[in-house]
Amino acid sequence: MEQKNQQRNVKNLCPSCLVKLSLIQGQLSKLESLLSSLKATLNFREACLYTGLSRSQLYKLTQSNRIPHHKPTGRMLFFNKQELDEWLCQNQKGLRTEENQEPEGSNSENNEAEKNITSLKFATL
Repeated sequence: MEQKNQQRNVKNLCPSCLVKLSLIQGQLSKLESLLSSLKATLNFREACLYTGLSRSQLYKLTQSNRIPHHKPTGRMLFFNKQELDEWLCQNQKGLRTEENQEPEGSNSENNEAEKNITSLKFATL
């Protein structure tokens, strides 16, 4: 009954009020997501949003025990945010710096040999 009254009230609003209402709803959803990011334990829906995984992907990972999760009641899934962060950051690839960056297709032995040849040229001059 109350929902029908709300729908009637929305229909009676002017266009500028509808725009403001949609902006407020957007801000509300942003606040909700920020508040959920402060939680240490996430439910299934929140974990999907946090990791960026779809529901089916996350469910498959929990079924195969490839992602840390908890089932305190044997039915509902919960995720520790710190464990998710560790899982997300596993298998980190090394960053290349300017010092150790090599052009593609070259290896360090060739570069070392070139350095030796160059130093020999300058030593003979």
